[in-house]
Amino acid sequence: MNRDIVEGNRKQFKCKVKAWWCKLTDDHLNVIASKRVELGSQIQGASSKEGCMAKEEILSRRAVLRGALAVGCSLLLPASFSVNAAPASAPATGADSAVPAAAKKVTKASVHYQTHPKGKQKCSRCANFIAESKTCKRVEGQINPEGWCVLWMKKA
Repeated sequence: MNRDIVEGNRKQFKCKVKAWWCKLTDDHLNVIASKRVELGSQIQGASSKEGCMAKEEILSRRAVLRGALAVGCSLLLPASFSVNAAPASAPATGADSAVPAAAKKVTKASVHYQTHPKGKQKCSRCANFIAESKTCKRVEGQINPEGWCVLWMKKA
């Protein structure tokens, strides 16, 4: 998997967790404030410390973050194993021939294709590039050998 894609996904996930975390914290503060008012009015003779003690346990930020991390990893783990796996119905000798080539190809716009290289990364050095026809195994249309996209993989 391309490092740029992984880094982008990590940043998106991090932003979503931060937004969720902030919302969760505000919600918990509102719950605490409402419980304090309810308990203060219900318990007449109790001290203020006893009135603030709620029987409902509020999770710490660390516990919430650990749970979110565990859920995120458990969702991403099966996907990482199935990326390179051949379909069960495909023959062992020609997994690529079982699925039509047009069905697997994506548009240039969806992979951020550009006609100039990104550093030393260019289509002519990519494992997916077919030099004879100047096409790509994964991107539709004609490909410039000096181009680049996010699906770039180093040739073995």
